[in-house]
Amino acid sequence: MIARNVRLAQGEIDLVCLDPQRRGIVVVEVRTRHDPGRPPRAYDSPESSVGPDKRRKLLSLTRSLARANGWEGRPVRIDLVAVVLGDDRPVIRHHIDAVR
Repeated sequence: MIARNVRLAQGEIDLVCLDPQRRGIVVVEVRTRHDPGRPPRAYDSPESSVGPDKRRKLLSLTRSLARANGWEGRPVRIDLVAVVLGDDRPVIRHHIDAVR
């Protein structure tokens, strides 16, 4: 991990990481939902909370971060990590390159 809770003028990035091959940068948006005692429903999913406005904001934040750090020539992607907390163990889903 490079950084977490990166604050920029227009918002915050949850995590900034190196990709597994250490060539590119991965911006990670983490979304969590708490759903004890109920099965997860599609409209309650963490994924569904990333709509068009949030996507545009993440793209803008990522461009700003890349410019500020001189990463324009490196591959940069935005992943989504969805976490559902329930009665048992958390369910974690990693969506690679989720926002374009």
